Amino acid sequence: MKNQLIGLLAILLTLLFVFPACETDFDVTADWEDVTVVYGLLNQNDTTHYIRISKGFLGEGNALHMAKEMDSLYYEEGALDATIEEWDANESGIVNTYELDRIITQNKEPGTFAYPEQVLYTFDAALNQDHIYKLVINNKERNKQVTARSPLVRDFTIEKPALNHPTEPTLYFPDNDYTKEVEWRTGRNGKRYEVVINFHYREQLSGEPVRDTFITWAGFPTKKADIVTGDNWTSEPMKFTIVNKSFYAFLEERIPYDDPGKESQVRGRYADSIEFVFSVAADEFNTYLELNNAASLVEERPEYTNINNGTGLFSARFQKSRTFILHPSTEALLTGEKYGYLQFIDE
Repeated sequence: MKNQLIGLLAILLTLLFVFPACETDFDVTADWEDVTVVYGLLNQNDTTHYIRISKGFLGEGNALHMAKEMDSLYYEEGALDATIEEWDANESGIVNTYELDRIITQNKEPGTFAYPEQVLYTFDAALNQDHIYKLVINNKERNKQVTARSPLVRDFTIEKPALNHPTEPTLYFPDNDYTKEVEWRTGRNGKRYEVVINFHYREQLSGEPVRDTFITWAGFPTKKADIVTGDNWTSEPMKFTIVNKSFYAFLEERIPYDDPGKESQVRGRYADSIEFVFSVAADEFNTYLELNNAASLVEERPEYTNINNGTGLFSARFQKSRTFILHPSTEALLTGEKYGYLQFIDE
């Protein structure tokens, strides 16, 4: 649960800083208006879910100074009634209703906005990928209702690398210029697909116990589905290729410590596994990311929101992985003479 919270908070904080919710060039003579700001990404991988609900602010003074104050950013306890409604696939009836609990966390990083405390709203539930989820926020003080809806990203099929064993699949990277294919078929409601590869290994430094660690290989092409839902939806094939020897170039670049003194303390590394991680964004989340990816510092970012009577984003994401044990031939290459300086050894 802790890792889920940390991962989601990282995404929410990223969204907060790229979204133009707080302007310093406002008209201080304008009428004050309560603007509810929402950021939430549902993921059926999780059982505990977090939504950030805050407010826009306007007043006489420096907006950046006001951003440092908790009461400028967040509603007081009891000011909101917030729920998640779970609707059936046809949106013909409510299956469940979940009340959101207001919590205060202490781990927000320093920045423009108030820290280390921040307010989040949370609920526990096993989400159904076939259902629709609706956020309903009733502001009791302002007699205002804020709503949003989102389907979930449905599961999809990973085709390559193929599983070659039911319990201990292996993956071989020859040290050559041939390519390896990564292939999958899209899932309903999934628009944006990004893949990273985590290489897991164990490492022992002088005088220390063996520890588990990993490095992440990123930079593979982002793929986007043409159609994500509707009567015309069909699963689409997607793929990219990896040059086999680029795996070793990745290890050479990332594994040795930059500090030669620390690298000299390594007593051995033990190769473990390779994990392909597929991260998928729903259509609304993808649109938000695209519109806020300004091409230059002077380009004005267009505002985008799918929140009714508020601003922000309520959407979905999904993650799926496939893990392989290193093939003995790949382990032999790592422990051999050519890559010996990486300090991999046989167990």
